[in-house]
Amino acid sequence: MKKGFRFTAIAIAIALVMSIMSGAFAAIVLPGEGSDLSGQLVILHTNDSHGRIKEDGTSMGMSAVKYLADLYESAGANVLILDAGDTLHGLPIVTASRGETAVATLNAVGYNAMAPGNHDFNYGYEHLLELSEEMNFPVLAANVTYESDGSLVFDDNAVIDCGNIKVGIFGMATPETVTKTNPNNVIGLDFNEDSLAAIAQAQCDELRELGCDLVICLAHLGDDESSIPYRSTDILAEVTDIDLVIDGHSHSMLNNGGEANIVNGTLVASTGDYTKNIGVVTYDGQQLDAGLVHYDDLCTVLTDDDGNPILDDQGEPVKEFIGFDPAVTEQVQGYYDEMMAIYSETIGQTDVLLNGTREFVRTQETNLGDLAADAILAAAPEADFALTNGGGIRADVQIGDITRYDLFTVFPFGNMVATVDLTGAQVLTILEAAAHACPEADGAFPQVSGITFEIHTYLDYEGEYANPSNPGSRIKNVKINGEPLDLEATYTMATNDFLAAGGDTYAILAENYQSSGILIGVNLEDALINYIQNIDDNCASYAQPAGRISIIDTAPIPGGPDTPVPPTGAMTIVGFGVAAVISGACVTLFRKRSN
Repeated sequence: MKKGFRFTAIAIAIALVMSIMSGAFAAIVLPGEGSDLSGQLVILHTNDSHGRIKEDGTSMGMSAVKYLADLYESAGANVLILDAGDTLHGLPIVTASRGETAVATLNAVGYNAMAPGNHDFNYGYEHLLELSEEMNFPVLAANVTYESDGSLVFDDNAVIDCGNIKVGIFGMATPETVTKTNPNNVIGLDFNEDSLAAIAQAQCDELRELGCDLVICLAHLGDDESSIPYRSTDILAEVTDIDLVIDGHSHSMLNNGGEANIVNGTLVASTGDYTKNIGVVTYDGQQLDAGLVHYDDLCTVLTDDDGNPILDDQGEPVKEFIGFDPAVTEQVQGYYDEMMAIYSETIGQTDVLLNGTREFVRTQETNLGDLAADAILAAAPEADFALTNGGGIRADVQIGDITRYDLFTVFPFGNMVATVDLTGAQVLTILEAAAHACPEADGAFPQVSGITFEIHTYLDYEGEYANPSNPGSRIKNVKINGEPLDLEATYTMATNDFLAAGGDTYAILAENYQSSGILIGVNLEDALINYIQNIDDNCASYAQPAGRISIIDTAPIPGGPDTPVPPTGAMTIVGFGVAAVISGACVTLFRKRSN
């Protein structure tokens, strides 16, 4: 994969922003008794469910998709069900079976196609191919080929007749997959990063020639600014005859009321994540409309015998979730019961919330990041320090008992502890690269043990995505075990095997691992269990982040007092807007390796 300089002029960014035009928007109204949707096409879509196949009070699960499909079909509509990836890996209910329970559930719901997300490759692409053989629908990825001969790994497209509407669907997978799964999982595959628009245009041309009335790009690309130039919006800047993009990867929640999300004339739809919402696109042969069905939309308020709402202890109406298919729900519950029989064992307790929330572990030090790095270092006592990526931490650990299920939910990737030797100069380089996006979220953000440093975010990152041209420009005052970093010394770093293989921004590790790497015979889950079982204060010592990473967002005043350092873990996550897109276009933009 090329790592060339990506430079975007401000005029291009402004044009792209302006192309996100307003369009007609029709609020999604669920069909009721007597509704007649004959001749209409309804496209139900999901993305980035990360194993949330079961309803849990927040996630609707896949049974709700079947419920909606039956609801629309009973009103006479033709229904397509599409998934935009990151579906087969995540919670233990799917990872314990290496994705098989997810596939069986998607089959039961009646999905018509999916695009592979980067995390769908987490079991290795060969296993993904095996899973695809069990699917009653195709995996579509027009840009994924074998390096050896250029042949397609998956189907590129599918044509489906939906009543009097002929629908062509082609798939696209993010080139970021090569570093957003373990790089070893996709050895021998080419994601054709330099040809995405050309491939998309060729697919459109082919599907139009086949007489398709509606052309859909089913994509795991996303619209996050730091994913330039691999976003769906980047493709749509060049390809104008896609009618609809069903997107994933950036966990974006689009078409949530108000105006439709139109990019350069194309409707783009995405649900957010974790089946908290289900996307609905309707097409009557002329007009595309999009919206989201939320969890509360499929709830009813419980009432007493007199018809009055039943209230909870806080005076709020008690709601019951009714948007499920009984057969699919029973099937998924069976998978859950089997899994919990294995993972319900309590291995420790915590008196404090351990923060693994996505927007925190990817932007700053957290107490759970500290604990995870400490556990890795404890599993590799010969190492000088430990580092793990914030993107590998996927959930909080709640106050109370800590079970194997909790740890498998928080750390679902099955990583192994590994060590690798680095010079001090290389340590500085990987820290500079890993914090390139800070204060914005990125999965490469380091959570550490045995090392401290400052990130000066008021300074611009210099260099390419994983190759900083000036290490030490934003990362300063690095100390290992209290001693200043010696650029010429050699240090042993404990980490996870995903980073050791060069995942995220840690490309240096892959080369060094060949000569000095050791795979410790402990997986991350067991390292955490062993460590937690030896904590005698119920994690009270982890009540706050330890202050290993200081984020300095204001330049010191010459001749003035030192700029105060905000407490790590207390910074506020600020929303991103159009201004960020425009201002970011003035500088070099780097590839995002996250989600």
